[in-house]
Amino acid sequence: MKILIFGNPVYCKALLDYIERTGPCEVAGICCGLARNSALLQFRRIVAQIVYDLKLRRPASHILYRHCTADRAVLDYAQRRHVPLFSPQNQKDPAFYEAIQALQADLILSFGYPKLVPKRILEAAHFGGINIHPGRLPQRGGGTPNRWAVYYGDKTAGLYAHAMTSKFDAGSVLHSLDIDIQDNLDAQTTEEALLANIPHFLDGLFAAINNACAQNAHERFDSISQSAPDILPPFRGPHQRIDWEQDTSQTIIQKCRAMRPKSGAITHYQGQVLCFYGVECVSEAQPSSAKPGCFLGFDQDGWPLFKTRDGAIAVQKILYGSQVRSGKLLGWYYGIGSSTQLG
Repeated sequence: MKILIFGNPVYCKALLDYIERTGPCEVAGICCGLARNSALLQFRRIVAQIVYDLKLRRPASHILYRHCTADRAVLDYAQRRHVPLFSPQNQKDPAFYEAIQALQADLILSFGYPKLVPKRILEAAHFGGINIHPGRLPQRGGGTPNRWAVYYGDKTAGLYAHAMTSKFDAGSVLHSLDIDIQDNLDAQTTEEALLANIPHFLDGLFAAINNACAQNAHERFDSISQSAPDILPPFRGPHQRIDWEQDTSQTIIQKCRAMRPKSGAITHYQGQVLCFYGVECVSEAQPSSAKPGCFLGFDQDGWPLFKTRDGAIAVQKILYGSQVRSGKLLGWYYGIGSSTQLG
């Protein structure tokens, strides 16, 4: 079977590693939004390596390193195997469609591709397309399922393969794998847990694909009945802001975890943006009548305390200047004192 892969570099690398090791199919082409300019790619890799080696406290540094490493791996695979590599700016470009059609792929396999693949492209493959969604369906549809899973405190995350249709995450599920996640995981460690289970998941997926194709050699996957998933909006911006009047201590913690390692929960003080990267629930020594968001002082360990709707939180880590720093430095950086009211 000849497959055409759509995806981001990290997920493309995981797929290609599996295919190269187990050989369940032939890769006809790769559509991946990586840096095609070799000089730019090399520069990004070197910078990422330096940041990684110096162990700078920039939470996004290991993400940069991982993506640049994946970029290089995908490019190397394409060059070594003489596989066409596409990075289209416009998926509706007639030249791109003609190139895809010329590949005569049996199946499109998408994993982490951020755009909706046009129907015309899907029709160029004999069996249509299958998308691997890194989240449980139908509950966690959309582009940031791991952030929502962490925010809602889900006990499980998942890899779900479904038929690709004209809507995001709406096709019938062909194969799935649920994975237990710990209560204290953030979005990044949840994604890493999923990546670690990809080989096991792909074993079952390719078995299901081969079985379905053998039984229905002329039926496309998108002809199967569709589901109606809950498409959640991207978890960012307003979702990460702290609403001191409404959010409980646990809700603020979940917002921090859902946004890590890129950022955390956001609040404001005197026109400045504060990013809480790590907070913990604490019990007030004496119940306070202060408004939510009010500075309560420091605990015995020196962590700054803030009043919440249902108690208080201790801010142990903040993001300042793109670096993770101790919450004890809040007063130094922002001039927070006894009369501070966050909003």
